[in-house]
Amino acid sequence: MHIEIDDLSRPEIHALLNEHLQSMHALSPPESVHALDLAKLRAPDITFWSAWDGSELLGCGALKELDPKHGEVKSMRTPEARRRRGTGRAILAHIIGVARSRGYQRLSLETGSMAAFTPAHKLYESFGFTFCGPFGEYVEDPHSVFMTLRLQDGCNNVSDPDHKAADYLAGALHRAQRRKSPWNLVLIPLGIAATAGAAVGQFSLVWLFHTTIYPLHELRNFWPAGISPGSFFLSFLMVFAPLPGALGAGFILANLLLYTLPPARRAFDAETRGYPGTGFQASMRGLLRLTAWAFPPGMAVALIAAALLASLQ
Repeated sequence: MHIEIDDLSRPEIHALLNEHLQSMHALSPPESVHALDLAKLRAPDITFWSAWDGSELLGCGALKELDPKHGEVKSMRTPEARRRRGTGRAILAHIIGVARSRGYQRLSLETGSMAAFTPAHKLYESFGFTFCGPFGEYVEDPHSVFMTLRLQDGCNNVSDPDHKAADYLAGALHRAQRRKSPWNLVLIPLGIAATAGAAVGQFSLVWLFHTTIYPLHELRNFWPAGISPGSFFLSFLMVFAPLPGALGAGFILANLLLYTLPPARRAFDAETRGYPGTGFQASMRGLLRLTAWAFPPGMAVALIAAALLASLQ
């Protein structure tokens, strides 16, 4: 397989793009079709690639620059008769590689929400794309889903933790837009209560660790009047550094408890049906990622503060 930049002049490309446009119009109403025709694909902010096996066209894909740090995947298509050969995966990997080399921080895409697009959703998810809200000039549309991939920093190959939190929040907002049943009025206070319980449990562990080092310290003397700024800062970290992890754990528990109730489960499933990335499994994956990211450093900071807090005054 050979992937090359294409000038969109060959008849094989014209036929494939025509097939792509016809398919999109067959699946979605006209106002929800965002596939690009030949003229739009020739825009200077779009790079178009085709994949070939000798003279046989295997597929195509494009990359649109939204801004110097954000790109969009466009025109991913494999001919109907030549699917399941790994062409789409190869083209997507090529596009992601180019996006990284350009220094993009994020790569996003729009695709359909119907069952016919499920294989595409799975392909994108296998590369790390997550569901998100509309980006660029897109608006919320029941016939569209939006996905995004946070690209790693090209210098040190390590993702920015702030970007991980931003990715989770974007996905959470996307899911919250579909959560409209009355059961959500139960989920929120239940999650807050579970978060409070998790926070108390975490602080109990931190305090137990602290008293193994300073056995004379008593909890009733915690945060006394006239506490020094240094002691206040360390004690503040003991209490609040683990809170993000407690938040994730609390809402994991709340979601699990509610989902065991058949009426709540039916309501949640009904309001998210047909909207990939908004259901129970997506919520749990997002919460687990948040907790896995936030819990270890939060507890580490709290324990270090506990070890350094030599005086409660």
